Amino acid sequence: MFPFVISREEAKDELSLMTSILTVTQPIEALVHRLFPGFNVDRLQPTRVQAAYLPTWLIDGQVQASAWLKKQKDTEFSKDHIHTPITHSVLPGFVFDPLSRLNFVTPELVKLECLPWSEDMRQQEGDDVACLPFSLSPFKLDDAARSSSLSDANISSSFRFDPGSVQASMLAAYPVLIPVYIASFTIRTIVDRKMQVVPITACIDGARKLGQTRRILDTGVLQEAASALGLEMPDLTVWGGPVDELRRFANMRPLLGGHTTGNHRRQIQRRIDEALGTTPILKEYRTRYFGKSEVEASKAVDWEDVRIRPFTPEERNTNLTWVTAEEDLFMIRTMLRVYESKRREGQHGGASEVPEPEVLKLMQQIKWLERERDEKKPEWLQQYELEQRLGVEHPSETGEEAQIQQS
Repeated sequence: MFPFVISREEAKDELSLMTSILTVTQPIEALVHRLFPGFNVDRLQPTRVQAAYLPTWLIDGQVQASAWLKKQKDTEFSKDHIHTPITHSVLPGFVFDPLSRLNFVTPELVKLECLPWSEDMRQQEGDDVACLPFSLSPFKLDDAARSSSLSDANISSSFRFDPGSVQASMLAAYPVLIPVYIASFTIRTIVDRKMQVVPITACIDGARKLGQTRRILDTGVLQEAASALGLEMPDLTVWGGPVDELRRFANMRPLLGGHTTGNHRRQIQRRIDEALGTTPILKEYRTRYFGKSEVEASKAVDWEDVRIRPFTPEERNTNLTWVTAEEDLFMIRTMLRVYESKRREGQHGGASEVPEPEVLKLMQQIKWLERERDEKKPEWLQQYELEQRLGVEHPSETGEEAQIQQS
């Protein structure tokens, strides 16, 4: 887990200032307090400030699937077997709108030390910290993809995949707890054409120092009032970073295949980001595979699964080294298939430009890369593959302690 760095009072002041200015609720008083903190001014303050840990999965791995692709100038689709290395992707481990539609992981955050859990972390400055349970895991995502409809499998006009072919050949999931402060305010604004007192929620990163934090306000409740003034108001407003980063979950290396392009990778990343950030797909996923409620679903998360890994630099380096080895092997195998296809064309009267020594060289390289990949395979992955061959099933370990130990 990542520890709290900023205090409750610092979070309260930051979120009060942001909310005052964006809702035009005592903004002058808020600025006076910021400039002259010793002055006792009547200003907007939260009705509640809650420290919380948000359960989150960081994911490394690789996915394979059959797909039909078109490049920019192509008129027809070409069938391809694609290989997708995944690094530093994010999946919220809970369902609670709007927080579970946001990605609180940043490149700066993952550089910080992730500490083991201790009981004193249940409190922050004497106040209880809300520890949300993990109510889902990423290990059913490939099954969900395989059951996709044909329409959902159409990523774009130039890219569609075969749902039944999707397979996560390696998935390492790191459970982490991300500290945040959540503040509740009441403001006056227009709702249903009437001026009403309504609640509004703000949130701030708790793991980074002031000046590096992102402050987030759920401004959807202000949209009607802004529209009456001829203004546009987004559903979320962010200080300290672009709002797009909060809705960016998928991080893939270039798709590998005979006909893949960088545009195809961007298309699938955008589809995943839009699904997790703007639709109820996460709740549907949790309900289908884990349970209807957070409490019920948290009991279905299998903490004995060896694919759940500690978030340490050593562990990630081991896993990503193997992913890279598998990536290299896939590329050479793809080259060999292309060469063999050209040779077959030559045997049927076509012009083959691939000499026999080149083919033999690739075959030797494949054998060497296979040995290297096998030598670099993590022990947990070897154990997982053995369990799959033997049909081993784990009894689902339940309870908060199992989740805390992993985080």
